[in-house]
Amino acid sequence: MIDQIGIALTGVTAIALSQSAPRLQRYACLFGIAGQPFWIYAAWHAGQWGILALTALYTAAWAKGLWAHWIRSSKAVPNPQASFCYTENHGGRGKLVVGFESLDEMHRAHEFAIRKFGRRKG
Repeated sequence: MIDQIGIALTGVTAIALSQSAPRLQRYACLFGIAGQPFWIYAAWHAGQWGILALTALYTAAWAKGLWAHWIRSSKAVPNPQASFCYTENHGGRGKLVVGFESLDEMHRAHEFAIRKFGRRKG
């Protein structure tokens, strides 16, 4: 009975967190891993060897989340598109200059900026 309660509480919590806001998703793997002993016990006790084999796969999947969200260092990944941009200083006013693949691409970006932010004078 305790194994079923453990499976229900940890499983539902893990699934709910995995479908929550990104800042909460990282906690899903903690509840998923916490539920695996309940699954292992229940499968072993009932002699359900297929479920027991699946618990190994689920444990590996939750461990991957544990590694990605809690153990691995989160180094900043350089943006490969950043090489197409640079900044200039014009009398204290910064200006971002972006390189485009084509003149048509530049015109589309310009039109978007005008629609979004309006036309500035000066």
